Amino acid sequence: MKADTTGREQDGLIELSGLPPQVVGTLVEVNTAGPLKERLIDLGFTPGCPLRVVRTGPANNLIAVTARQTTVALRSKEAQSIIVRKEEAICRPSPSQ
Repeated sequence: MKADTTGREQDGLIELSGLPPQVVGTLVEVNTAGPLKERLIDLGFTPGCPLRVVRTGPANNLIAVTARQTTVALRSKEAQSIIVRKEEAICRPSPSQ
């Protein structure tokens, strides 16, 4: 599922898969259904939650994302269904990570 790049990019909205590592984005919506959406909500992926891409895997097919105090690995296709508002500040990892 691709984001509507015409209006969304102008509003600062992008797919989570397009968020660069260590940049914070605020979750706007999860455009998926079923068990995946339920699991993401259980893990804290709710609107307004800050998300940070920790790193990407080989060929960008996996993305490690921190939501609240949980780090989750998502497939790129799954991350494309998550829409975030890119924040300007870069988030530095805490010393405990």
